[in-house]
Amino acid sequence: MRNKTYENVILRFHYLLILAAVVFGYFKSDNKHFVTVFLVVSVVYAVFFEIYSFLKRRNSRKLARNIVNMLDMTSQKRIDAFPISIIVTDSEGEILWYNERLIDAFGEEEIINLRNIKELNHEILSNSVTKISWNGKFFTVFNDNFIINSKEMNILYFFDTTDFYELQKKYEFSRPAVAHLLIDNYDEVFAHIKDIEKAQVTASIDEAVSKWAASSNGIIRRIERDRYLLIFEKKHLLSMIDRRFDILDIVRGLNIGTKVSPTLSIGVGMSSGGFSVNEDFAETAVDMALSRGGDQAVIKTDTGYEFFGGKTVGIEKRSKIKARVVASAVSELFKERDTVVITGHKYSDMDSLASSVGMARIARHFKKNVYIVIDEKTTMAKPLLVRLKKTGYFDGIFISPDDVEVKMSDNTVAVICDTHRPECTEGYDAIRSAKDLIVVDHHRKSSDFIDTTSIMFHDPSSSSASEMVTELIQYIAEEELLACEAEALLAGIILDTKGFTLRTASTTFDASSYLKKMGASPVNAKLLFRTDRETYRNKISLMQEAVIYRDIAAIAVWKTAVPGNIKLITAQAADDLLNVDNVKAAFTLFEDKSGVNISARSLGALNVQIIMEYLGGGGHQTMAATVLKNVSLEKAVDELKKAIDRYIKDMGI
Repeated sequence: MRNKTYENVILRFHYLLILAAVVFGYFKSDNKHFVTVFLVVSVVYAVFFEIYSFLKRRNSRKLARNIVNMLDMTSQKRIDAFPISIIVTDSEGEILWYNERLIDAFGEEEIINLRNIKELNHEILSNSVTKISWNGKFFTVFNDNFIINSKEMNILYFFDTTDFYELQKKYEFSRPAVAHLLIDNYDEVFAHIKDIEKAQVTASIDEAVSKWAASSNGIIRRIERDRYLLIFEKKHLLSMIDRRFDILDIVRGLNIGTKVSPTLSIGVGMSSGGFSVNEDFAETAVDMALSRGGDQAVIKTDTGYEFFGGKTVGIEKRSKIKARVVASAVSELFKERDTVVITGHKYSDMDSLASSVGMARIARHFKKNVYIVIDEKTTMAKPLLVRLKKTGYFDGIFISPDDVEVKMSDNTVAVICDTHRPECTEGYDAIRSAKDLIVVDHHRKSSDFIDTTSIMFHDPSSSSASEMVTELIQYIAEEELLACEAEALLAGIILDTKGFTLRTASTTFDASSYLKKMGASPVNAKLLFRTDRETYRNKISLMQEAVIYRDIAAIAVWKTAVPGNIKLITAQAADDLLNVDNVKAAFTLFEDKSGVNISARSLGALNVQIIMEYLGGGGHQTMAATVLKNVSLEKAVDELKKAIDRYIKDMGI
């Protein structure tokens, strides 16, 4: 109805122009007789135009009626009482005729208010078949376009598919879903309680999980001491999502008298396949939840992953056994290859470069040709790179991303350090052709992780990739580490732990102690973080631009010309903004040719990884980033604020 009104107004817009001309002529022209004649002519024109428009509409309706009248009496009755709703329209979509079936289905008033068929779907006349919903029902509309007396017209046949739609919806909702629920810190919860108390704690967790599962009308069974299997219908998954998998909060909030509160990791498999496929999906999903730090739910479908929860810091669940097993596998793989190409993430930092240097030490232990890929123009670890080059020990080892392909062969193993995402890896397009691929990373796993690895050494509870590589070195080349290499690895640990204040565990200090033993000087490592006066001044300037959003997040935007070391400036500014009272997370933004870059930091109270994932990025709970393409700085700030709002809502903060 509104569309038709707009069309009528536009069609008669020239009346306003004529009226304006008359008014202007009356006040500005001395020839009043001419103005009067012009006004009369205009009125006559308007009358004839309205008559023409009326006759045109009437002729179109008459033509539609004639189509029916051309039929014999029996055919007229048949088409008018046809069990399928029929509408005849002109080429613009104006309704010219409809049969009794349409009136019975919707009522005369509903049809009169419609006026133009394009109000149901603006492409309905362009397509031969269109699916629409109208007044709570679903239809498949077939369009028959024809021309009579040079007039283009359309006959639309409405097939009611509501019953089929409801049946399809019911079938979809009845599809089986499989979930694995894992007490991801089981050993820590039961480590310091008596045997008699273990039964009580177990019963409390069982009761909470069983009560929650009962709402899904599914079947739940404990299949291991720390694992449950739940089978339910898909329709109940929607309710779980609406409640944001509140079982995570329920179990974490249990008052069971233990030093460590229990947390769950949940993996849900929901695919178009059967039980076996969903079981595999659930296993993969719970592994994803664990590799992201636990205390969260992950749904895996045919199209990807969906994440819920992630409030707490990941529990340290590492053991020397895992590092020893990985070290053995790396050793065997290096022995079989003649060349090792090592790379880190784009815009490499201390941890990325240091862990690459550590893996190069292992490759040299086996006397292999080794190359470290680094873009010297964009690296944020230039002080470390300069120091390593001065030793002369790394001559010919550092290569640019453009030279990677030349070094690749059928007998090359590639190592990726400090990232597990293809788009973040320096020179990934070239190294992906390697016969074997090793990933060493500590960031929480993203859905777009590299899944073609021979060895995946991934541990989100580790402080840094440098710590993980240090452990490998102790099992492979313990006595061969040079002092400059040890200082590089120590600098990598210092960077990602913010000077041993975040994500530190006993293994972090064990690794640091070993590096000190190998000749690493904490003073020399600390000196690698010094910056020049201009960088320091820019950092302070950026921090002064910060605004506090929602009383918890500091947002600072670099709005002037971008200096060459802008990534270093924004990263350091984000770190320092965490020293402001009540600031739980800090975000810095700048724009370059790649888009709007966002650096995110926190002290653990807010999970900035999840906030950045909302925007297509990732990282760690306390350190993450993303790049927004094809948006302005102002729009990027708005998107960031929406992501923060969404996180606050999802987490119930």
